[in-house]
Formats: sequence, structure tokens, C-alpha cells
Amino acid sequence: MTAASLNEGDKIAAGRSAWPKNALGGRLHLPKSRKTGLTYDQELLTLFVAQQNNLSLAMPALAILMAMAALMWSPMTSVGYWLSTVLICQGIQLILCRNYQMENPRKVDMVKWASRLASSELAFALAWCSLLFAFWDPATDVQRVFMVATLIVVTSVRLVVSAHFLPIIFAGTVPITLAIVLKCTLAGEPLYLAMAGIAVLVELYFVQLAKRIQQTARDMLEFRAQKDALIAELERSNAVSDEARRRAEHNAASKTRFLATVSHELRTPLNAVIGFSEIMKEEMLGSHDVDSYKEYSGDIHAAGTYLLGLINEILDHTKLEANKYHLHLEPVEIAKIAKECIDLVQLQADNGNLTLKLIAQPRLPKMMADERALKQICLNLLSNAIKFTPEGGRVTLTIAMTRLGTLQLSVRDTGIGIAEEEIPEVLTSFGQSTKSFDMAKEGVGLGLPIVDGLVRLHGGLMEIRSKVDAGTEVVVEFPQECLPKGSPIRSALAA
Repeated sequence: MTAASLNEGDKIAAGRSAWPKNALGGRLHLPKSRKTGLTYDQELLTLFVAQQNNLSLAMPALAILMAMAALMWSPMTSVGYWLSTVLICQGIQLILCRNYQMENPRKVDMVKWASRLASSELAFALAWCSLLFAFWDPATDVQRVFMVATLIVVTSVRLVVSAHFLPIIFAGTVPITLAIVLKCTLAGEPLYLAMAGIAVLVELYFVQLAKRIQQTARDMLEFRAQKDALIAELERSNAVSDEARRRAEHNAASKTRFLATVSHELRTPLNAVIGFSEIMKEEMLGSHDVDSYKEYSGDIHAAGTYLLGLINEILDHTKLEANKYHLHLEPVEIAKIAKECIDLVQLQADNGNLTLKLIAQPRLPKMMADERALKQICLNLLSNAIKFTPEGGRVTLTIAMTRLGTLQLSVRDTGIGIAEEEIPEVLTSFGQSTKSFDMAKEGVGLGLPIVDGLVRLHGGLMEIRSKVDAGTEVVVEFPQECLPKGSPIRSALAA
């Protein structure tokens, strides 16, 4: 791993350790939304602008209705001037809102835009306030009550629209409320004093409601920022894990290529060593003058043959790991293959004073399998069992059909056994049990992983049942699909 990647990993780790303080502590201080990069005040101002645009027709419609009612007691010219003023103020505010939305959100000057929008809201409120001063008729109670009620409705609407941004709330509602209180107080009658009190209560109620709405909006934005921070952290973690997986896969592929290349390069000269040592051992070109030479030649031949077996195991293992082991399926008689394997390891069993037995169910069907792979499965299991079974022990190879129509092959021994917690270890590459280390037996721990890989290629499963000092049984089960199509057993199972 390069220094650059280490530095990058350190930065990611540092960011990860700092993240909980910044993100989960967001309710104390989260100045910006991680998703948009905007301050919370800017987010709230943006909510006001969106709300204003959504309700852009409501206030003009209300102003037109008010103007139509005012025509009943005021000249058309005065009403037209007032309506024009309200609509112009409303239009200015809508233009400012549209311009705000067209600005680059990350370059918005909050102070400038908050001042502009608050000023437009104040002008809009003053335009509505002028209604009281332009059309207030002391002699007509219905007219005055209607105007005060209308302005209270306007105050309520503006409080709802600008509930997300308090400065605009005050700019848009306080002037109207003060105008109502002033005119009603000057009227001096109980009805108008009550209306002034109602206007103040409505203002206070909606201001408190607006504060709650704003707090809810802040909480929503903070929760969203926390969610965005969590998503960003998960993405960083996924990126780190993807990079680690990629490096692991690259390293595994490099190891596989290295082992395959080295094994191929070793096998060629090794075959020559084995061939020449066999010539010398058998004295094909003449007898040795010194008897020790023949003994040494035999030792060289035995060591070379053992080393060639290890190299072949490594090659098979690398092919399995790289998914490059290709099966050549054909109908084979598993009982016949098992008998050949028993014959091959019989001498090894005799040298260890072991009883070697084959139990095969009569009239076993042929199975679709790779003959070489099937032989290797049997030989690896038998060799392992013989290797770790003390003198006088037994090794039994059993082949039979199960009730489910699967073909089962098992090798049972009375050997040293494997601790239950070590069974997963012996199935890993180069993995060995503690007992095998203690006995210092030959082997590098590839036999069982190769068997497991070959069995899986055939669609089967391998299971190890073992107990320390009580022996081991390795069960291999091939599925129904390994039986040739049209075979009587498979047809009977399908029926």
C-alpha cells in the first residue's frame, strides 16, 4: 500500500471519528445543511419565498374583494389608488422572491436579501394599513367593523405565509396590528376597544404559533442534516470497504498467479529430477559401484515425487480459487473409481498396519462427474484418514444412495480426530488442526479445501463429523442432478 493511500485512509478515519461530534451533536450547533450547504436561516428564508410564490394570488384576490366592498362607501378614484398601491407592493415582493430563487444559493448575501424581503413586506403591510386611514368613516359602524375584520384576516394570512422567518412576520403584521389598535382606541367605544384587544391577541397568538412552526422547521432541517451526514458517512465507509475489497481481490489474484507460475516453473525441472533419479534407482544404465548411491537415488525419487504431489495440489487449489478449474463431465462408475483408489493407497495403509475397507451399495447407478476430480476426492480423503490414524486402526470408504436420491460417499477413520472448533480452520487454505501439528505429519493443509472445492463444483456438499481421539467421518453428498438424465432412479424420483 502506498504512502498516498495511507494518508487518504488516515484522513477518512479522522473524518469518521470527528463525524459523530459534528453530526449527532447537530441539535446543539449545526450551522449548515450538509445536503445543500445552506445556513439554516437561509433555508428558512427559502421556505418563506416558496410559500409566498405558492400563495401569490391569494393576497391580490383579497385586495380586489376589499376594493369592491369599499366602492360602496368610497369614490372609485380613491379605491383605485389604494388597490394599485397594494398590487404594486405585492408585485415588487413577488419579483424579489423570483430574483432570490434565481440567485446561486451558495452565493446569496443573507443580510441583503433578508432586508429586501422584510422591507417589501413592510411596504405591503403599510399599503394595507392605509385602508383604515383612507376609508375610515366615523359615522358608519358596519364599514369600520368590516375593515378591521378584513385587516385581522390579512394579518392572519401574512402570519401563516411568513411563519418560517420571524423578521418578516414582524415587518408584515405589527404595522397592521398597531394601525387597528390606534384607530379603534381613538374611536373610544367598547366595541372598537374589544376589536383592538382581539387584534392584539390574534397577533400574539400567531406570533407564538409562528415560533413553534419555525422551531419545527429548524428541527426538520437539523434532522435532515443528520440524515445527510449519516448517508455521507455510510458512503465513505462503503468507499473504504470497496477499496479494501479491491485490494484484497488484487492481492489474492496476484498470489494465485504467483503460485501458479512458480508451480509450473518448478514442475518441469522436477519431472526431470524424478525421471533421472528413477533411472539411477533402477540401475537402468548399469549397477552402482557404491550401494549407498542406489539408496540415495531412491530417497531423491521419493522426495521429488512428494514435492510434485504438493505442486499439483497447489496448482489445483489456485485453479479452484481463480474459478478456472473446468470439469469434464461424463458417466462414471463411482464404485469402480473408489476400488481403484483403495488399491492405490493399500500399500500406505499396510505400512501403517491399518485395516482398509470399501463398502459399496450393490447396483449403484452411474453418475455424471469429472473422473479425475472424483479420483482426487477419494484419494485426498483416504490419504488424510490413513495419515492421521494410529497403527491398528480402521479406515472405511462407504458409497450408497440416500432416500432423497442423492449419492453419498463417506470416509470414516478411527484416528486422532479434530476438535469441533477447529473444523472450519481445516477447511481453509493451508489450515491444519492442532493434533496434526503435534504429530508433525507431512502435508501443507490443502487436501480438504481441494476436496470441498471439487465437491462444490459438482453441486454437492461436504460435511465433517469428528471428535478428538474418537475418529473422523467426512461425508460428501452429490445431488440428484449428478445422475444421468433418463436413469431409472432419477425418473422414479421425478415421478
